[in-house]
Amino acid sequence: IWAYRLAAPGRTTPEGLARGAILYVGTVHAREWQSPEVVTGLMERFVAGTGDRSITDFVAEHVGIVVVPVTNIDGFVHTQANPTRNWLDVDFRFPETWPRDGRMRRKNQRDNDGDFFTAFDLLNGVDINRNNPPFWPGPPETGEPDDLTWRGPSPLSEPENQALTRAVDLVGADRLRFYADMHSYTQQWFSVRTGNERRNSIQSRLFQILSNHHADLPGNVVYVDTPGGIDTGIGTTS
Repeated sequence: IWAYRLAAPGRTTPEGLARGAILYVGTVHAREWQSPEVVTGLMERFVAGTGDRSITDFVAEHVGIVVVPVTNIDGFVHTQANPTRNWLDVDFRFPETWPRDGRMRRKNQRDNDGDFFTAFDLLNGVDINRNNPPFWPGPPETGEPDDLTWRGPSPLSEPENQALTRAVDLVGADRLRFYADMHSYTQQWFSVRTGNERRNSIQSRLFQILSNHHADLPGNVVYVDTPGGIDTGIGTTS
């Protein structure tokens, strides 16, 4: 699992202060193909702007950016190897509306041989967006390993999430100022809130600025902030 560190040389700003850090992650869910394109696009834009003596260089000198374009590599490769195939009527909760495996694989490949045509293991795997502390295991659903959102046997049991913690180590957890996990789902910011009201307020203002920016683009896309409860969660990477 590749992580790319984008920054000017050194670990401090031109003013001699410790740099903050940003972590962007993509493709936590295998079937969400837009996610790696967006994250890779951010990386390409940053590299292309290097030397502009403007905003890109300013960011490079003051922030360390770590980018993980594809987190769920095995699952992602499986979906791309089966772009027109999926299993229907196999999900034990919603068989008519939740196609599984193949192009519609969401989970990683834990206990799955990767062969689309072997049916015995097609529901196996872990939703790595439910496998993280501090809120693992999250609210109960079925608690069954076959579940589409199976959270795994223990927090951080999955190598993909263990890799993400190593990505944070590239810049230092104490310096991490912003984290975004990009999904291909809907036009919303699913934000995490804590008991720190000042932090929550800053985050809300930031998302409003981002929403205004998207609304002013030709597509006139409006993103809505959908915050979670204070210090609660379902085991997502955030």
